[in-house]
Amino acid sequence: MKFIFLIICILLIFFGLLFSQDKKQMCFSYEQKIVYSKLIAELESYRSPQEIQTILGKDVSWETIRESKLDKGDPRPPYGLTEVSVNDFSHFGFRGELQLVFFNDRLMSTTFHPVEFQQYLKSLIETQKLRFKNVYYKHKEAKVAPYTRISVPSEDYMKEFDGKLSVTWEDTRLIAERDAWILKYS
Repeated sequence: MKFIFLIICILLIFFGLLFSQDKKQMCFSYEQKIVYSKLIAELESYRSPQEIQTILGKDVSWETIRESKLDKGDPRPPYGLTEVSVNDFSHFGFRGELQLVFFNDRLMSTTFHPVEFQQYLKSLIETQKLRFKNVYYKHKEAKVAPYTRISVPSEDYMKEFDGKLSVTWEDTRLIAERDAWILKYS
């Protein structure tokens, strides 16, 4: 009888740890393999700012546009959003401004504002064999495995905002993680 009671207690503890909210409490190692997703050029999602700076090279400098982090001692899970700008970026021989967005120090999205937008877009579609679909109000999207979404707003839509024509690459997992955090904790 004591033996059965002991087995039940061990199973309850094991399953309690297994299904607990904090995986760090578990008795065994919990590691998740990161699957990177290609964004613009050689940049991949989930890379840290330091890794991206190394990939871009020493000659490339960037400026932090916006940084948002939680205050120390905030009981909520981490939330950090950093946006940076690279002024003289080149992709497929087209120059322009590149904006990078990091969510919790992982590259989440890149937005390229080429000077010659129409020629760049044509080159991008041809070289990458992209098939854009109209998804919502004046917006086109293409999916690239494993987790990249490429979006292009229409010229009319962009003129309503800052007027800069752009192409955005984003990791759909990190976008979903950021959106879920905002829905739950903001």
